[in-house]
Amino acid sequence: MTLQSAGENSPAVWGALLLEAAEFVWPVSRHAVDPGSAAHVVAQTVSVRVSRLLRACAVLSDSGYAVETAGLVRSIWEDAVSVAYMAASPDERCQQWIDFAETRRAHQINWALARPGGLDAETLTMLKDAATDATVSARPWWSGCTPSSMAAALTGSDDEFTALLARDFVSLYQTLSDDAHGSPFALEHLLVAHASAAFADVGPDGVRNDDLAGLALYGAWQLVHALSRLGEAVDEDPLRQLVGRAHTLIRGATP
Repeated sequence: MTLQSAGENSPAVWGALLLEAAEFVWPVSRHAVDPGSAAHVVAQTVSVRVSRLLRACAVLSDSGYAVETAGLVRSIWEDAVSVAYMAASPDERCQQWIDFAETRRAHQINWALARPGGLDAETLTMLKDAATDATVSARPWWSGCTPSSMAAALTGSDDEFTALLARDFVSLYQTLSDDAHGSPFALEHLLVAHASAAFADVGPDGVRNDDLAGLALYGAWQLVHALSRLGEAVDEDPLRQLVGRAHTLIRGATP
């Protein structure tokens, strides 16, 4: 599917753009994850995740359920902010990101120990041994602060695009969170008032394909830029061009 053959602002156009971006971030044919520094491990792991998020957005967009991609788009932006935050102090923060998996695992083990239920003695002993002297984190964020706090710390970055990412994140995050969490404010558009009744349609509608797909592409570009600041050798131009094509589509659809 190409932009020219799809025509207009159809879901298929946005799905094609999202898949093209996903293939650039991490090709579907690539299976090997290379060993390397903490920064390299972070870059590859996050790239795989964002590629999958973009592909999931493409499937929903093609199916006419673009609104339901809001939570996925928010995750792409969160990953972009996380990587940009790591890039500001890569040696320390990339290792912190990797170590966070162990601190969260220790928290889960302690949670299980507090609720042994039907666990047998051998399993309980194994869990207690695993939890001994382990560093524990009950916080959901690897950095110890929220994505909004990480973005706020990046607003004064000397890198133009990192500062732009931070400012845009602050302005967009609440709206994407409203969609993701089912805020009544965000869900009003699902109901159509008619006389004394309200009507709902749970079928595909293609609503907001343009803005959400465009934000997914823009977030992916910001991620790739952050990866370059993390020390990865990546070419930003392909995603920059996809963002430009999305911008042209959106402008063409604006009355």
